[in-house]
Amino acid sequence: MISFKHIEDSYNRIKNYVNLTPILESQKLNEITNSRILIKAECLQKTGSFKIRGAMNMISQIKNNNTVVAPSSGNHAQGVASAANYLNFSSTLVMPRDAPKTKINGVKSYGGKIHFYDRHNEDRFKIAQKIARKDKSILIPPYDHPDIIAGQGTIGFEIINQLSETNFIPDTIFCCCGGGGLIAGLALSINHKWPKTKIHPVEPLGWDDTKTSLQKGVRVKATKKHSSKKRRKILWTKSFSVIFPEALENHIVQRNLSALKSLDLKVFNEDLTLDPVPLKKEYKALSDSFPFLNQDNGYCLIHPTSRREKKLWDKEKFGELINLLAKQNLSVVITSGPDLNEVDYVEEILEKANVLDQQVLNLAGKTSLLGLAALIKGAKFFIGLDSVASHIAASVNKESITLFGPSNPINWKPWSDRAKIIVRDDLMNIEVGEVISLVEEIYPQS
Repeated sequence: MISFKHIEDSYNRIKNYVNLTPILESQKLNEITNSRILIKAECLQKTGSFKIRGAMNMISQIKNNNTVVAPSSGNHAQGVASAANYLNFSSTLVMPRDAPKTKINGVKSYGGKIHFYDRHNEDRFKIAQKIARKDKSILIPPYDHPDIIAGQGTIGFEIINQLSETNFIPDTIFCCCGGGGLIAGLALSINHKWPKTKIHPVEPLGWDDTKTSLQKGVRVKATKKHSSKKRRKILWTKSFSVIFPEALENHIVQRNLSALKSLDLKVFNEDLTLDPVPLKKEYKALSDSFPFLNQDNGYCLIHPTSRREKKLWDKEKFGELINLLAKQNLSVVITSGPDLNEVDYVEEILEKANVLDQQVLNLAGKTSLLGLAALIKGAKFFIGLDSVASHIAASVNKESITLFGPSNPINWKPWSDRAKIIVRDDLMNIEVGEVISLVEEIYPQS
């Protein structure tokens, strides 16, 4: 049985390891809703979510063991890995192979060891239990444990303390409901202090496991599923359709800025460029490691990869493009993301090209995002696809050429006056000569 005392003790146990996240308020949002709305910004928590609270509370109480394992698709994994790292524990995280790369990289940055599984054909809990038995480690569940619930409940403890300073008692609290650990701990905290405050769990349409389970009296899994693409579309449509409907047809940057303005939140800096200081430092490190970058004639940077096949250009055309650039005495730096398929794709492009090694530097899969930004900033110009790299080129204010395929360029083109795009429904219809013509336009030879 978990009590408010357990949550209070948990707070005192973890407070030096987690952020006291702020409570935000927008007067404009209050006016739109004719209510007073406060938002607990737990997105500003370490690891980006509340999950570190429960993980830290449970792991910090483990004795006679320093090894933990946890099943998670991302947030709990990062929370466990981070807490384990703080407390000098080793951690193994059971994650699906298709987990977001940012979360995989987050786990790795905290020293967590990852055991990948197939979410469609394997049971992550059974795998985690097997690892726990084999390694004699402690299983850290994502929600079904008193210490996890008490740790997540520290959010409610913070809310009570923060609002008590203003003598404000909320009528209603809305809270996301996934596995139930957060909503359970929050409800216990809040109802201890404010028994008249209503608690409303919130679940996404089609993923209302808790509601369905309570209705049927047994635990059931959601059966209706939306693709991530469809969920994003629904989110965007619903977010802007009422408050700022005219923004729907605008560029994504304009949509985001419009959302801020509609809430009366000041946009302090509309100059959407990356800070040059860390870029200079990163470029210095790269140029020291790769003298190729220090050539007098400089280089152009090509980023020919994308995770979506429909956004890829013909490998032979990329090879021909590199040949033509080399004939104009332009050196080429070619990059890609860390995925092995992308690295192999670049190798295949270079096999199609007929240039000397001293004319091309292959850095596919070898740079961080900051390193990529520094390389693009240092280039004469940039050539890429509808991908992250093209938007990085825009953010460092670099002359660029982007080959645009199935995405709508009105909404998604690089946000820069120096970005030129070639648009086709099928990228294979773009010819090398079109790209060269733009190269000659943005970088005329003397």
